[in-house]
Amino acid sequence: MNSELYDIRDNLLNEQELNGIINSYLFHVDQTEDIHNFIDAKQVPWFVVYQKEYKNSFYFSHLPYDQQTIASKWFSILGPILRELNPKSLVRIKANLFPRTGKIEEHGYHTDFPFKCTTSIFYLNTNNGYTKFEDGTIVESVANRLLTFPSLCKHTGSSCTDEAGRVSINFNYF
Repeated sequence: MNSELYDIRDNLLNEQELNGIINSYLFHVDQTEDIHNFIDAKQVPWFVVYQKEYKNSFYFSHLPYDQQTIASKWFSILGPILRELNPKSLVRIKANLFPRTGKIEEHGYHTDFPFKCTTSIFYLNTNNGYTKFEDGTIVESVANRLLTFPSLCKHTGSSCTDEAGRVSINFNYF
C-alpha cells in the first residue's frame, strides 16, 4: 500500500455515534438473508441506480449533500464524521448500498470528480467487499473505518457475498 496516498483510520467514531448513523441508514445491519430486511423505507430513502456499463448491475444510492446544497434531512446525522474530516468545503456526500451478489463483482475504475479534491469513504458494515485502487491496493470494508485519498486516484468498489449488502458513504471535499 502506498501510505502517502491512502490513509486508513479504524474505529473513527465512538459506539453511540456509529450506532446513530447505522440506525438511520440501515434497518437490520446483521441481516444476511434478504436486502428488503436490510433497508427500511422509514429510514433513509434509497434510490436505484442502474449501471448498464457494468454488466447491467444496479445499486442503491442516497445523496445527503450535492451541488452546494444539503439535499436530505439525513445530512445532520453525518455530523460526527464531518467533525473528524473538518472539510473547508463539501463537494458531495453520497451513500451507496450494493446488494449481495453470488460472487464478488467490481464496478469499474473511476474517479468521483475530474478535479483535485479529497475523497473519504466511511464503511458502515463489515463484509467481504472492498475498495481497490489501480495500483492493486485493496482496502477491506470494515465497519467504522474511514479511507481517505486524493480524488484523482482511480478506484473501484465491489459487491459482497457474505452480507445482504455493502454500505459506504463517500465524502468529496476540499
